[in-house]
Formats: sequence, C-alpha cells, structure tokens
Amino acid sequence: MQALPVYVISLKSATDRQSLVAAHLGALDIHYELCEAVRGDALTPQRRHEINPAGNMSAAQIGCYVSHIQIYERM
Repeated sequence: MQALPVYVISLKSATDRQSLVAAHLGALDIHYELCEAVRGDALTPQRRHEINPAGNMSAAQIGCYVSHIQIYERM
C-alpha cells in the first residue's frame, strides 16, 4: 500500500509529459493524482499583482507558485 499521496502537476496541453509520467509511475505501481497546472500568463495582471505585489516573480513563476499552493490546500 502506498503511504503518501502523489500529485503530478502538469499543464493541460502537456499530453506527452502526462503519458510519460503515467507509464513511469504505473510501472512502479505508484498511484497519483494529475493536477492541472496554472498558467501564470493566463491570469489577469490584477490577479498576478494580488499574488505577487512585490512584482519580483515572472508569470511562469506565479503559475508554478499557485499550482503548488493548490496542492497544499488539497493536502
């Protein structure tokens, strides 16, 4: 039995990556939950500013940050 949950963050469009991860983790009998990544560049400038008022993160970094926060909230 798997002791810890495994989450895989992936952009919806990254189907090749998702297939590779599924094959790899399946071969190891690791069950996982696929979680759609947030694209920082798809957020409004206002929302990016709310998340990062200092303005020191790129849109990609903000997307990565928000994607991980969503996983932490699930846990």
